[in-house]
Amino acid sequence: MPKFRHGLILGAIVGGATALFTAKKTGPQRQRETAAYLDDVTRAVDEVSNSASRLQTALGKLLGQLQTTVPTVQQQIQQDVTDFQFQAAPRLKQINESTATLQKDAAPLTGEQDKSHA
Repeated sequence: MPKFRHGLILGAIVGGATALFTAKKTGPQRQRETAAYLDDVTRAVDEVSNSASRLQTALGKLLGQLQTTVPTVQQQIQQDVTDFQFQAAPRLKQINESTATLQKDAAPLTGEQDKSHA
């Protein structure tokens, strides 16, 4: 950020000097315009600096919230997955047993014989 600020100030100075030397105005007019221009540039630099500072503060807060929230959410998701697996295991076993029974019972109907009896 300091590089940007230095570049902005240097650009303002060079632009102001160029305007002073090429303008066809009287000394007092140039002084007023130069003062107004420098005031505008100073205000703009202050606004950019303040905005950058607010952004940095907001990012710091967000990072802090993420560091406390993510591990908690991660643990909760892991617990939910473990609970689901525990609850689903008997149901999956029952489905597999029912499927095996259906296949065994349907084998004579489809013409498939148990190859172990053949």
